[in-house]
Amino acid sequence: MPTPPAAPGLVWVAAPPDPAGVVLVLHGGQVSSSHPVGRTDLAPARMIPIARRIASAGQGRLAVVRVRNRVRGWNGSSADPLADARHALGIVRDRWGGIPVGVVGHSMGGRVALRLAEDPGVALVVGLAPWIDRSDAPLGRPGLPVLLMHGSADVVTSPRATRRYAESLLARGVRVQLDLVALSLHAMTPWSGYWHERVATFVAEGLRAPD
Repeated sequence: MPTPPAAPGLVWVAAPPDPAGVVLVLHGGQVSSSHPVGRTDLAPARMIPIARRIASAGQGRLAVVRVRNRVRGWNGSSADPLADARHALGIVRDRWGGIPVGVVGHSMGGRVALRLAEDPGVALVVGLAPWIDRSDAPLGRPGLPVLLMHGSADVVTSPRATRRYAESLLARGVRVQLDLVALSLHAMTPWSGYWHERVATFVAEGLRAPD
């Protein structure tokens, strides 16, 4: 098996010199795997159109970066993709200081995004068909904008778990929007264009960038 890289890969989709905010785009993965994430793997590739649509909605005022994890798996207590996302957050802060950060994640990346809701520098969170484990406690301060989207026909991760998690966040005072997309699958198909547009509008408005 190839040796995983020492750090996650960062693919800058948009990097204006003085952005209003930065968006981390996080891909899915597996419960357990130490195999390195390849450049052509489906999970990161699935996030390319979403990242591009967010950059377009930002109209030059949002920096957007896709995070390519070191390995494919969550891997128990190692929580490897969470460590990768925090590494990316550190790079963003080194570059732009206290700039507002939005986090958008699909599947396993959605689990990471929801974990990052406790970070005081995170200004909004989007979880797309998120993997939510029974052990995942609701995180997020009152007033934090969170968008949760899940296809009603998803058989990989649970739309019911997402609904329950949304209810728990609401009880904490988090500003949650829940969008259960009728008959949509885990891969955000069909109607992927709706998913992309919904996310881009939410992020652009939340980071005070023009549509």
